[in-house]
Formats: sequence, structure tokens, C-alpha cells
Amino acid sequence: MLLYHSAYIVDLTREARRFHPVDANGRSAFSDKDDPLTAICPEVAPIAGEMMLVKTEASAFGAGPAAGRLKAEGIEWLVVAGVWTEACIDATVRDAVSSGFRVLLVKDACGSGSTAMHQTAILNLANRLYGGAVTTTDGACRLMAGETVDAWQVVGSVPLRFTYENAARLYDEL
Repeated sequence: MLLYHSAYIVDLTREARRFHPVDANGRSAFSDKDDPLTAICPEVAPIAGEMMLVKTEASAFGAGPAAGRLKAEGIEWLVVAGVWTEACIDATVRDAVSSGFRVLLVKDACGSGSTAMHQTAILNLANRLYGGAVTTTDGACRLMAGETVDAWQVVGSVPLRFTYENAARLYDEL
């Protein structure tokens, strides 16, 4: 099993971005290379033997060699977790599926600015995980240990028709 970490780090001194939001000092308003909040938490930071990919856009597959590297390694399934469910996780999962990977989305190992943003992003992705699945951290760990678990899989086109009123319930049922 291979473990790749990916971090979105913005360095406006190396790459000018038209319309990119900046703070009063001219630095990126988010994910700035010098902002301590951009650093990966020590609890989930790479350790010896784990690959770290620095990305310059939301998707881990965006302008880089990630898909090719994983394909060359014979990888079929990706277990995806991380922050900004509606942005980075969404872009990465969509690009992974488009690149032919099967994705196991770990719903409780992703996060966002609010519960509603996170849950609706997971529901949106679940609707498009063709060949993939949604599970919890416990389920993902058990699968990686070789156990069998029940995981939610998409059947048909857009099966989760959610509203504000039913989104939390549908999320819990994944």
C-alpha cells in the first residue's frame, strides 16, 4: 500500500495569479506558504517512506504527474480524505474518477467550514463515485487491513436527491 500526502500551498512570489485573493500584505488570503495554518497537522504529516506532493490548485491531479505515477504503480483504488470537502476533496475525487481510478471516499475524515458545506459536498460526490464507494474512517481502516465491510456505492445516475431538510439524514445513511 502506498501513501501519498498532498498539500495546497500558494506561493505568489513564484506564481502570479490573476484575481487571486490577497491580504493587506499582498500574500495569499489562504494556503499561503508562510502561514502556519497551511502546514499539515503533525498527527497526519508524512513519515519516512511516504510521498508528499505539493499542489498549486485544488485537485491533487491538477497540473502534475500524480495520475501517471499512480497508474505506473498499478494503483486502481484511491482512499481519499482531507480538508475543504467542497473544494480540494471535490476536485481531487472528480479528477481521480475521470482518470479511471476507483475512489473510496472517507466521509468522516474530510472537513469543511461548516457541517452543511461538508455534508452536501459528500452527497454531491457520492452521486458521482461511479465504481467507487463511501465509508467511514473505521470502514476504510478495516478495508485496508483486508476485512470486508459494507460501504455505500452509487447505483444509477444521481440517486441521492437531497434538500436542505434531508441532507443530514442522507449523509448519515452513507
